[in-house]
Amino acid sequence: MPTKALILDDCPRFIDELKRSLKVKGYQLFTCSNSSQAIETAFLEKPDIFICDWQLQKDISGIVVTEIIKCICDNVKVLFISGFNSFDLRQHLKNFNNLYFLEKPFSKKQLLDKIETIEQMKLVSDDHITPVAILELDKNKLTAFNKFAKRLEFQKIDLDKIDNSHWQKLNLGTISYLCRIREISSKKFILMLDLRNEMLVKDPRYAFFLNNTLDDSNTSTNCMLVIDEHEGIRSLASEIMLENKIFCHTAISVEEGINILDKDRTIRTVVVDSNFNENIINKLIKTVRKTNQKIRIVGACASSSAQTEGYKFDEVLRKPFNAQDLIHLSHKEKSHEH
Repeated sequence: MPTKALILDDCPRFIDELKRSLKVKGYQLFTCSNSSQAIETAFLEKPDIFICDWQLQKDISGIVVTEIIKCICDNVKVLFISGFNSFDLRQHLKNFNNLYFLEKPFSKKQLLDKIETIEQMKLVSDDHITPVAILELDKNKLTAFNKFAKRLEFQKIDLDKIDNSHWQKLNLGTISYLCRIREISSKKFILMLDLRNEMLVKDPRYAFFLNNTLDDSNTSTNCMLVIDEHEGIRSLASEIMLENKIFCHTAISVEEGINILDKDRTIRTVVVDSNFNENIINKLIKTVRKTNQKIRIVGACASSSAQTEGYKFDEVLRKPFNAQDLIHLSHKEKSHEH
């Protein structure tokens, strides 16, 4: 059986380049342009390798898709591709096993060398994935589809109590689950979510995986960049934006932030900590004004607005900020030019 490789990228040209490069490997290739297609393909094909871009416009992040794919496919190895090799991205990827990184741009040789390395590496048990048990239903017979399902006494499940219209509560042993049927093409699967994790059902990032729906009507095409030395601030901003389907870059330094700005032209709001060195902040402001007048620069400060005096910020944001503050900034149009 040939190795199955699933590619997820929202750039058709880049998908074609990957396909041409991987053709020599003799892989069975599956390509997708959005997360919902990738998730369905993972259910139907169970790929051995998943190649995914980090930043997917009008979609959930590549990291979230990776968590879902790793839940569906126990033995999948992941090659994460991104042109944004930021500190936070590298730290986040350390949470995963069987995951490898390749920075854009790369040559055909670099891609094939990385793939060869991945093929030679042994699989390591990975529990940092979405905790959903998946059973396959075929002619009223249940089989475990992923490793979470193998831990369950699923033979005791009464199939008459489960349908695909809504979630039902089911007690199995000492644990209660939310269950529903998920149909993909001609196959049926039962998703089982431990009630202790039931908030995932309401999480928009996992909507298509769990509910077979994906409402992208509120998805913003305008990205945000948060530059702050404190990991807690960056993590909070990233989490808030992900929950509201707004892509957010984070940077630990102004220099890293300028590098991200140069690569992503969809950024419309930059939030920068006013505690950075004055010359460094002024360099950021000068760079932004020179390259894109549509970008709004917001100075974040923890105390008085005196910290932001002397800077040509478009707006000042008091720390600690909340979800409403960032969502308001992401939807707000810049009102004046400099």
